[in-house]
Amino acid sequence: MPDGGTITITTENIEIDEVTARALSLAPGQYVRLCVRDEGTGRATQRRMSAFYPKRTGRFEEIAKLD
Repeated sequence: MPDGGTITITTENIEIDEVTARALSLAPGQYVRLCVRDEGTGRATQRRMSAFYPKRTGRFEEIAKLD
């Protein structure tokens, strides 16, 4: 991060009961919660929206041609 900041990643084992599972459309049981906290200065809206989209680098296409 060019202007400083901290990224904190934590995990936690959790148990989701039947009531909560139904509300979340999940099966009850054990899950892992992954939390990511970013305390940086932020990003422009357009860049923030694309943070989780896969990036196409062309590497996949190169590997596919080897088959």
